[in-house]
Amino acid sequence: MSMQILPFAFFSSTGINLVNYNANEVVLKSDTIPDNFIGRLKDLNTIFTTSGGTLAYEILHKSGGVTRFASNRTSNDNGTFDLVVTEGDRLAIRLTSTGSGVIDVLWHGEIQQIREIDQSKVAKIEEFDFLPKGGI
Repeated sequence: MSMQILPFAFFSSTGINLVNYNANEVVLKSDTIPDNFIGRLKDLNTIFTTSGGTLAYEILHKSGGVTRFASNRTSNDNGTFDLVVTEGDRLAIRLTSTGSGVIDVLWHGEIQQIREIDQSKVAKIEEFDFLPKGGI
């Protein structure tokens, strides 16, 4: 069996008005990286459709910690990354100074399985002979 690599959209949001947020408030959070996977951020596109406000990009760790990997973003920000995010973590965009800007955010990458599951050790319903046969 081969390890799975699947496309993953961390963010795909348009028309986010920053006037609705306070300084140091999280504007967007990605879905959590599933157990037994790592995430890889490959492409980052943050487009200020109107200017105003300053953003930071962060990893929100499963443990509760935060790692800021970019700050002081005040205009369009595009790039190619190979940022690794571990299982249970999320990516976030935080407003660091208030503003009236509107942003579109498209961040894409992949999730990659990190351990193969030994299917011989996965319990199957047939193995439990105490379950009633048939219906109630």
